[in-house]
Amino acid sequence: VFFFDETATTEIYTRSIVGSVRCVQETVLERCTNRRVHEGSGRVYNNKLNPPKVHDKDDITGESLTQLGDDKPDVVKKRIASFHEKYDPIIKHYENCLLYTSPSPRDLSTSRMPSSA
Repeated sequence: VFFFDETATTEIYTRSIVGSVRCVQETVLERCTNRRVHEGSGRVYNNKLNPPKVHDKDDITGESLTQLGDDKPDVVKKRIASFHEKYDPIIKHYENCLLYTSPSPRDLSTSRMPSSA
């Protein structure tokens, strides 16, 4: 969800444009839970979309890759639920004001990530 506001000097909103990017929740979960990081360099891999040459090993150093705590399935599911809890009422409000349009969720499962090296 993103908001663009043009405000007057009195901080009263004069114009608002609201939009959100929708995607298939399973794709978000899959992308996050397949992410691996080389902690020393910050290089990021994805086991499905940008896998390392050797499973769970950095392409440059051969050192082990790690899955960040935020990328564990239960944590990602909680983050998605929290997002919906916080932002669904806002989206619904703007849908009711006719200031909001939303495309269908886009399946990003076939998109490729840029190379991390």
